[in-house]
Amino acid sequence: MQPDVRLLTGPDQAALLAAMIPNPRYYQTHLNARGLLKRKAIIAVRMGQVYVPK
Repeated sequence: MQPDVRLLTGPDQAALLAAMIPNPRYYQTHLNARGLLKRKAIIAVRMGQVYVPK
């Protein structure tokens, strides 16, 4: 089952989705996997360091 993209909000969820890219089928059922949470934290920190041009 795919999540409704309209319900996904915030940088935390964006980081989670980005972290799931390497293996989405596995991580969809293992949302508390240590590797996923570690990758999510790294992505969230890096998101705060990026300048987005307007």
